[in-house]
Parts: sequence; structure tokens; C-alpha cells
Amino acid sequence: MPSIIQEGQIVEVEFEHPINKNLPRTNIIGFEIPLPLVKGLIEALIDEDSTQKPEISIMQTEEKEGSPKRQITLDRVLLSKFYIYKRTKQGQDTFGFLEQKSTKIISDFKKFVKNVDKDELIDFLVNSLGHTLAHLFLIFVSAELEIGQENLLYLYKQDNQRNVLIVAIAENSTWGSLDIITHAINKFQSLDNMIEKFLETTLSFLENHEKDLEKFAQAQAFKGDSKLIAIAEKIKQRYENFLENELVFDISTFLNQLILSGEDEEITEELEGTINDIKELHQRLLDAILVSGINTCIDGCTACVMLEKGCTTPLIQNIVLSRNLVTWFLNVIRGETQISVKGKIILPRIFSIAEKSLFAVSPYLDEDGAQLLAETAKRGVKVILLTNKQFAMKYAEILPKDKVDIYTFKKPVHYKYYIIDDKAKVITSQNLSSLGSINTFKFENLAQRNIEDIKRQELREELVEPFRVAS
Repeated sequence: MPSIIQEGQIVEVEFEHPINKNLPRTNIIGFEIPLPLVKGLIEALIDEDSTQKPEISIMQTEEKEGSPKRQITLDRVLLSKFYIYKRTKQGQDTFGFLEQKSTKIISDFKKFVKNVDKDELIDFLVNSLGHTLAHLFLIFVSAELEIGQENLLYLYKQDNQRNVLIVAIAENSTWGSLDIITHAINKFQSLDNMIEKFLETTLSFLENHEKDLEKFAQAQAFKGDSKLIAIAEKIKQRYENFLENELVFDISTFLNQLILSGEDEEITEELEGTINDIKELHQRLLDAILVSGINTCIDGCTACVMLEKGCTTPLIQNIVLSRNLVTWFLNVIRGETQISVKGKIILPRIFSIAEKSLFAVSPYLDEDGAQLLAETAKRGVKVILLTNKQFAMKYAEILPKDKVDIYTFKKPVHYKYYIIDDKAKVITSQNLSSLGSINTFKFENLAQRNIEDIKRQELREELVEPFRVAS
């Protein structure tokens, strides 16, 4: 429990009667993201066969300025977070975990990776994404609507009944009378405009933050007296030992492990004659980190997404938040970044989002692709398929006749794309065939007028003809 001396074991307290506070609808504002899309993109990110994975700078510089940075893919950073989360019992036994020597942790991590539960990992990362978005949304709402952070609280939840990830901000003031929705509409003209502004502002902020980190690291690296450089080299060697095994610690976790495991005493012995004692080592650790070139903000720090107050997991914010995951995810759904992944991972998830319509342009079709369309149509989604005649003839019987309109090309085409509910377009190299192969996918948001123009152009008589199944 919290105390004056801030010591003792962490305990959980459960109230027999939970404390609830009912708020008017106008006091809560937020957005929803289709859960299948979130899970599909995260599964694509962690899939071993996926390519074009984002890379995270771990060592900002090498031996001299301008030399290549040490990088590791985002999925390995996130796997490291999940490992620490599990081994610290969700942050409740962090000290017990960090008291272990680095060799023991690395050995255990290798075993963990071989037996990791993919579904549990995806669930952890969905929550990390929602949690981080909620932090960022709270910061945005507070700044844009000029409401103190202490008067707001954030919410995020996987709603499996409605199949959405919910991110929201609610009033947390004593008066309980803020009309956040009207305030937002007055400021942005519409809630859609507000969300678009949030995405734009957040991405710009996070990307500029990354550039600032690089400049800061370059300015600090390899500058200091001989003692500081010697300490930095010893720290760097130990940190790189983790990196060689693809285990990534943030600076806070790494330094705590160094001290709690007693490896700081080993460094003191190794530097005997260079530094006086372990006290001097401790005094210079933070400066040594800067000189070593290790990224001080690998995946979340107080300058970007962590909250001083109000976090539901204050002790392990660095583990359960991920600014890099948010940056990648938002860039993907905004069409700034394409992904390369197996069609069987992402297409079923994308199609499951459709509630009203699916417009599919796929020159090639096989039985798996036809079954995927049939399952979509049987949910009540109106499907329009444009494909080559030979495949229409071969697989038409699989498709529900009253829910799927088939058109065949009069001339060969090679492009493929899918439009979901007249809202989003997925441009891809993936036909509705060979779904186990790696292909590229890129999202594009469309205005209603653009969608109608696209469909009208594709369905011109000189390009396609309706396909009729023989009675």
C-alpha cells in the first residue's frame, strides 16, 4: 500500500461494492475501431513471415557520428514487453524479476519465445494499443478543449459483443456538468473533424518526437570525460548482450535490473582504478546512458504518452504503452504505410468488418476465396464481384445467388482492390486466391462521391458484363 516511505510489497484492493459514478452522455466522448481490423493488423505485425516490418532505433549511434543506427523490428520490441509483463506478474513482482542475473533472464526469454501463446500476445497488444490511444486522446482533449487533465479520465475496452475497441474520455470533475460533446462540436464543427484532427496531431507529434530524440542522442553521444566514457562502454556491452538475443529493455527497466541484480558491483570491480566506488557509479549512470548511445525513449516515455497521474497501471506504463505501435497502426489505417502479409491473415478480418456491402475486384479466384465471399454474403452483406469468366463459371455455385452479383471482365485486368461498406478501400496485390501467399495491402479512405465514381467506372458495359448462372 502507498506509505510515507514508499516501501513494502504491492497489494491489490478489491471493494465489495465497486465505486460507480453515472455520467450524462454529454460528459463522455470517444471513438470505436473495428476489433477484427485491430487484431488482424496486429497479427500481421507479429507474423514471422510478414515483411516490411517497422524498425525501432535502439542504439542511436555506433562508434562515430553518422554511422548506422542499431535497429530492431517493432514486433520484437513488443514481444519483449509482453515477456516482462508476464514475468513480473503484470507489474506486481517487478523487483523479483529484475533481481535475476542477465544470463538467467536471457535463457528464460529464449524458452518463453518458443512457447508464447499467440492469442494471449495479440490480446495484450490490442490492450496496449487501446491504452496508448486513450492516453494520447486524453492529452489531445485536454489541450484542445482547455480542460485540465485532472478533470478528465480515460477509458479503453475490447467490446467483444459489439466487436469494437472503444477509446473514450470522460469528465472526472467534482461538478459533473461538462458538456464535452457540444464543446468539441463548437471547436471542430463536427466530431468526425475532431477525430481527424486528433489523428493528424498525434502522428505529427509522435514523429517529431522521434526526430528530437535522434538529435538529442547525437548531441550527447561519446561526449564526456574518460570516466564517463568507460562507464558508458560497460553499460553498452551489457545492454547489447540483451539485444543480441532480441530482448529489449527500456532504460528504466534496464537500470533497475543492473542495480537489483548486483551487476553494478561487477562493473565497479571491472573499473577499479577508474572510478572510486559504487556510489560514484550510481551518480553517473544516467549521464553514462546518454553517452553510450542507447535510445532513452525506446517505446514510451514521460515526454510523449505517459501520464503523471490517472494511469490505471502507473508502475508499468513503460511496459503496457507503446507509442511505436500507435504510430505504425495509425499510419496503416490512414493509408500512409502499406503492409506485406499473408492474405489469409488479413482478408477474413477485413471482410468481417463489412456490414452492408463489399465490392471486390479480383481477376483470379479459387475455392478458398469463393468461400470467403460466401461467408460474407451469408451475413447479409451485399457482395459485388468482378472477376474473370473462367473463375465465375467454376465457383459461381458456391456463392449465394441472391446476395452476390457477379460481373466478368471483357478484357484482361491485373489490379485488385476491395471496398468495404462504401467507406474504405483496400488496394492490394492479393487476389481472392492463394491466400497463403504474402501480398501488399494499403488502406484508403474514400468520400461517398469517389466511391460511386469508382463503381460506375468499373461497371461500364465496355469493360464488364453480368454473369448469369445457367438454370
